[in-house]
Amino acid sequence: MQLFCVNISLHIGQIYHVACNDNFPSYDKAAVGLPRLFLKDGKNLNPAETAWVWTSMWGHKIALAASKDEITVEMCRGHTWCAMPGKIQQGRWCPECKRLHSGDSQRLSIQDMNKNWTVVYRYRNPGESAWKKKRLIICPISGPGAMGPLERERRKIAVLERAGVNSQETIQAQVDEHLSGYVTFQQQAGIWLKESQTRNRNPISEATASGYRSYLQHHLNPVLGELPLSAVDNNAMKGLVKKLRDKKLAPKTIIEIVKVAKLVVASLKANGEEVYKRAWNHDYMDLPIVDPEDQNSEAWTPEQMTVILDAAFETAVKKPKNVVYWLSLVVGGLGLRIGEALAIKVRDSVGCPHCKSLKPRKCQHGSAFSEDCRVLHVRQSVYGRKLKGPKTKNGIRDVDVPESLAAILRKYVAGKRPGTLLFKSRSGNPLQQRNINRDWLHPILENVGLRKAERWRDKNGRRRVRCLEGEGVAWHAMRRFRCTHLDTQLIPESLIKIWLGHGKKGVTEQSYIKVMGRMDTRKTCVENAGLGFSHVPHVPRIRLATAA
Repeated sequence: MQLFCVNISLHIGQIYHVACNDNFPSYDKAAVGLPRLFLKDGKNLNPAETAWVWTSMWGHKIALAASKDEITVEMCRGHTWCAMPGKIQQGRWCPECKRLHSGDSQRLSIQDMNKNWTVVYRYRNPGESAWKKKRLIICPISGPGAMGPLERERRKIAVLERAGVNSQETIQAQVDEHLSGYVTFQQQAGIWLKESQTRNRNPISEATASGYRSYLQHHLNPVLGELPLSAVDNNAMKGLVKKLRDKKLAPKTIIEIVKVAKLVVASLKANGEEVYKRAWNHDYMDLPIVDPEDQNSEAWTPEQMTVILDAAFETAVKKPKNVVYWLSLVVGGLGLRIGEALAIKVRDSVGCPHCKSLKPRKCQHGSAFSEDCRVLHVRQSVYGRKLKGPKTKNGIRDVDVPESLAAILRKYVAGKRPGTLLFKSRSGNPLQQRNINRDWLHPILENVGLRKAERWRDKNGRRRVRCLEGEGVAWHAMRRFRCTHLDTQLIPESLIKIWLGHGKKGVTEQSYIKVMGRMDTRKTCVENAGLGFSHVPHVPRIRLATAA
């Protein structure tokens, strides 16, 4: 026989409504004595088929069929309990519920111990399964301070309230701990990472999720993975920071890893509130401090950019498939991210029919140059082998191109098929950054003395490369070169942020400075700034012969 609970609550004194054959009754609050049960159709439930049983342990009322068959009760926590009606009448409640509520609302008696009246209560630290006992003194048995029976009871209640026994906060903490199911850090990390990507409010990008996944796999799960989430506190973080220091990781990397651990702990919530609220102490953790001067933020100088472009041009003459020269012009001359440069498409003469009725900056159908190549509309970026949205919302922007670079780009784009990627593989897919670095970029940097790399093949036969000398990412060093050059040319900071796709801070930049609509001002600034390197862009001759 199946009995299903309706309107279940674990608070003491609530009534459990149970009915047979999937008929969910309600009770008449106005009735005197035992409540009357009604079915959905309004008919009364036969009193001969039901009996009310009061369970003194938890204060629950249950409507049971007058049957000797074993009853299966589905509890609100999701588990089931099979028992005979006689066991319920004798007050034997569900073992799982008893384990769940052990320690709730302790009924404590006064004991005499060492010439004092005392009371003993049980408590359990967060994250621990074993209960501990603590004894509190009420008053002496005799002599000064002795109390009568009624005064001792009052004193006992006051002492227990001061200790927090049977308080709503203590009981709620135990319920919240059970809600977490003693979940481990690794289990909660998987849940948090999935929800962070699928939520509607500020979901993280695939690139960010990949970085978080790497932190969890290589640094966090080996140290904190098997710990209960309730045990991840300042002590656990201190041990984590020590292990990360032993790996000789950079301070910024350690801070980012610890940040992910904090997000995982805070992600477990009950009714929208954090189950485990933490007051993180960075001094106690011995968390390193990031010095901006020591950070790995390499930027090429104008002389280095000129040397790179000269070497890349010579390589492009010999090997037309090597697009490092064109990528260096776009990244170093416009300040793009390498993923944004790889996502540029050849402009279709028809244009995007979907975006004619919308604002041009809202278009998500591909990055492309304008007809005269004086403006680059950045709308997408390449991650892996897929076209995604830019890194941030500010990445959707229009970048002005100097005429010296636009003239060369018009010649380069002229022989390309409209609607296809400007830099693509044989199959038409986006080029992968790691392949470009390994096969084309690093050999050029080695030839000019800016990098020294080690090359080998792994056990699967794949080619690998690792820099031995030189810090930073070469493509991002070109982007920093462009930013530094614009700043030295006294270009307005608000315009630099627009061209680079950086965020705007403050009400003035967000709401009052409107530079995007000032085309004349933008063109004047970009022409005055120039490219910043002495290399004169021009199209390799073999590229023209191949196009013909």
